[in-house]
Amino acid sequence: MISAYEILRISGKIIEEGNDFEALRWLTHGITEYPHDPRMHTRVAEIHLRAGRREQAIEHLWENFSTHPSLETYRVMGEAADDLFPKWRRQAHAFLRKQPRRKNRFSERYTPEAGHSVLVEILLWEDDAEAAWRAGRLGGCRDEIWLELARRTGKQYPEEAIAVFLEAAEHAIDLKSRDLYARAAGLLGEARPLYRRVARTSEFRQYLSELRETHKARKALLDELNRAGLP
Repeated sequence: MISAYEILRISGKIIEEGNDFEALRWLTHGITEYPHDPRMHTRVAEIHLRAGRREQAIEHLWENFSTHPSLETYRVMGEAADDLFPKWRRQAHAFLRKQPRRKNRFSERYTPEAGHSVLVEILLWEDDAEAAWRAGRLGGCRDEIWLELARRTGKQYPEEAIAVFLEAAEHAIDLKSRDLYARAAGLLGEARPLYRRVARTSEFRQYLSELRETHKARKALLDELNRAGLP
């Protein structure tokens, strides 16, 4: 069996010589042997686009997206689809909503469960903050995506963002590490202006007071709160 690398090398050389038809024959064979190789589907899509066969091109880019869903594969598909994209956008969003949900917002240990992380990233990229929060609540997402969502839309949805920052900070505190205490203090610092925004400053001070009392034996944590200027 000829390797995927060799098929890509040969087809690339044939394309350089201006023979897309022969390159497509090689790549079609390659996809039969390596059906989920994104490089082959991308190259086939490029050939179809050059020939004006947009639908065929998008079908190959859809294979890449459905096999390796990400913001990047979504964007590539969207750029190729152009005016055909609304149909493929709906299909992509429906596909992502069917992905397994993530049970916990912040995990106690590394977990491969992505939940609806990609959908949230895509909705943020499309500037649909309300839908991004809804997708996060319904399907869950990775820790860093929750924080990105809170940071990018906190002014618009301060109550939602506050809840994320507090839960992330408490999760970091529970892991009992000096570095994570510093992270927790930083997250609480990010929550502070949002409390001001919703006129809940006194509630934030009360929260910090209770946090200090609960963890009064953790000098390292108290040091980090002091360092961050948190009362």
